[in-house]
Amino acid sequence: MSPANRAFGFAPAFLALALGAGDELLGNPTFEDGAGGWSLRGAEARAAGGPDGGPCVALLGTAATGESWTHVGIRLVEPPTERRLSFSAQVISEATGEVDVNAFAYRGRSELLESWTETRPLGEGWTEVRSEYVLPAGTETFTLWVIHAASGELRVADASLQAGDPQRSRPKNLTGAGVIRASANVVVGPAEDGSAGRVLFPIPLLTEHQVPLTFDVVTTPAGALTSFRWVPREDGMNWLAEIEVAPTLPVEVAWESLVLVGERRDAPLPEAPRPEVPDEAAPWLESTACIQSEDPDVVAKAHELIDAGGDVGDFVAGVIAFTSTNQGDGAEFRTLDAASAIHCGGSCTSRANLAAALLRAGGVPARTSAHLPTWSGPLYEHWHVEYWHPGAGWTWVEPTLGKMRPAPFTFVVLNIANPEDEEQGFHPVIAHSGVMLGVPRYSVHELGEGLARPWPLPDDIAPRLNEARAEAPLDGSLSRQGELFERARDHWARLAEQCLAGTVDRDALAAIESALAADEVTEALLDALEHD
Repeated sequence: MSPANRAFGFAPAFLALALGAGDELLGNPTFEDGAGGWSLRGAEARAAGGPDGGPCVALLGTAATGESWTHVGIRLVEPPTERRLSFSAQVISEATGEVDVNAFAYRGRSELLESWTETRPLGEGWTEVRSEYVLPAGTETFTLWVIHAASGELRVADASLQAGDPQRSRPKNLTGAGVIRASANVVVGPAEDGSAGRVLFPIPLLTEHQVPLTFDVVTTPAGALTSFRWVPREDGMNWLAEIEVAPTLPVEVAWESLVLVGERRDAPLPEAPRPEVPDEAAPWLESTACIQSEDPDVVAKAHELIDAGGDVGDFVAGVIAFTSTNQGDGAEFRTLDAASAIHCGGSCTSRANLAAALLRAGGVPARTSAHLPTWSGPLYEHWHVEYWHPGAGWTWVEPTLGKMRPAPFTFVVLNIANPEDEEQGFHPVIAHSGVMLGVPRYSVHELGEGLARPWPLPDDIAPRLNEARAEAPLDGSLSRQGELFERARDHWARLAEQCLAGTVDRDALAAIESALAADEVTEALLDALEHD
């Protein structure tokens, strides 16, 4: 996860606010560390140096400080909620063309309700950076950060955060069943003049706990899109979107989907004194190219965790406790496979591959699952592991945060890796697509031969990262919610038929979008799906 997706704790509370529209929320314009709620990391406040000679804060950069990023930030207690907040600042940099602006809304100090992660391009000289936020009801603490994650000095001045007019917001994090808006994109260009090609994306799956309701493809500029279609995989689990483009210049290719997600009520896991390997789980017990469960160091660590005692659940808990904290032994982070991860720590993908390898080495079938989480700002993808628990079947765990059985309303599943794709984790097309090697093939986007990743990007393209955001919680009785899921599965069959043919039902899409804004979302969705 990049610095742009991190939240920080620090310094005393700023102040309680009871302000009118247009009132200023920020105090202490001299940016002194710890005063008025300001926090500096790898930075220093200066009495002069702003655009008009006034005070500023200088973010000294990674090379000067040895930090992985530097920042200036503010923390507000009891901020105005469900109102438009407008942030602005003047920024100038001597070495980088962009700056990250992050914000977080919490209930208390730690329960994340909403987050925003934005990368702003910088021009020559001082540039005004602006962002807007609407804090959901229940927000008790708001933090905002300007982050510099490169070398060279970056100065920030004239920071302002003003309260605006009332505006309804929806909480980012669902607390139960609801609808999530998921999206993914990539910027591509022609590999050579006149070339065309395809982009393959993993897309939201139909699973026990999620049902895609809509699917749409957009390119910017629009004229680059030639066609799209869904492609079902032979494994019977995964689907791909195959998008054909003929770009004459760099183009952003994106899909968006509204996904119905459920509220799983987990019974306690049954006692499991030893692993179980039914036929349906047996393929996920073998060692593969990116989940090397026969690697000697992986085997040794698995035996160490088994020797700690306990049943299957205790072994699994020990595995994810290890993967969530493992920093390796100083090896260079170059690939995402399990054998590398045990020595370098790595990313969430590395930790999922390592967790699956350790579980397999201990005789427990395990497979990785790529998804988009709602609890993070935009990122590429995140990874869970599913292991086979005797008497319960496939069971999710979170090997990066060390959590057992994450709730299904906190993410959208895009891919469940099969062993054949694990074996292709070092296929050259993965590197061609700009992804680090050691990830199961087709769990990430893939560029065809006619396309390339343009660099540097044109000034008029600011690529987004993939994202999942809560759109609306379900309401009404559990029985009506159950009826909605049944109707949604019938709707998905029609959606799949359309997308296999490369068409989008705009009327049905508009009806579902409209239903999400209704006062009674569950009933409105039932009506929309009945008439699509």
